Amino acid sequence: VFSPSEKLDNPVALHLVFCQVVKDVSSSACIRMNREEKRKLQQLIDGYGVTSSTLHSNNIKLTMKRNVVDVAKEFPNYFSRLFPISVETCPMSNFLGCLILESDWLEESVDAICDYLRVLDTISFEDIAEVSVPRSSTIQILLRNGGWMTLYSHKAEKIRNMVERYCVEAAQGGHEYVRAVADYVTRESTLLSFRENDIIRVVKNRNLHLDK
Repeated sequence: VFSPSEKLDNPVALHLVFCQVVKDVSSSACIRMNREEKRKLQQLIDGYGVTSSTLHSNNIKLTMKRNVVDVAKEFPNYFSRLFPISVETCPMSNFLGCLILESDWLEESVDAICDYLRVLDTISFEDIAEVSVPRSSTIQILLRNGGWMTLYSHKAEKIRNMVERYCVEAAQGGHEYVRAVADYVTRESTLLSFRENDIIRVVKNRNLHLDK
């Protein structure tokens, strides 16, 4: 699992993670990727000429390895820390997955070919205002919109500690800011009003599949 501010700069570490990804793509035991995700990575790996016999070849450049790892990072379940949980409103959920940008509710799904984890819901770390553990196996998450979520897990303290640390890291880095050069006022609820010289944070809208 990668934290929000973590970068994979060490060539040895990059190679080890790359090897892990390549092996998991062809493994039916890996439930962190579904068939479509494995197919996407397999096409990339095949295009680079990577096989089990060339996995450690010097012909596999660092840029190739980084591209493979970066694609795997885009998958919601692969690089995530999984915790067993139960949720009253969703009795079928089995895991909470913490990854770079968000927390996912997951359940294990079974199809005719392989088992895989399916995302039920997603919460951005930036949307979390507070995490508390009122009881040893209960976690309460306060969202910035005022909503509450209650989870139950014997790993409550570990979940709280990890989510709090990731929330801090997500808030500290990785943002782009711009300064407004003129006033802009609108009544449109989906648009932002601002004044000249206001500092505006630019964020990626993952729901619209836009760059920012």
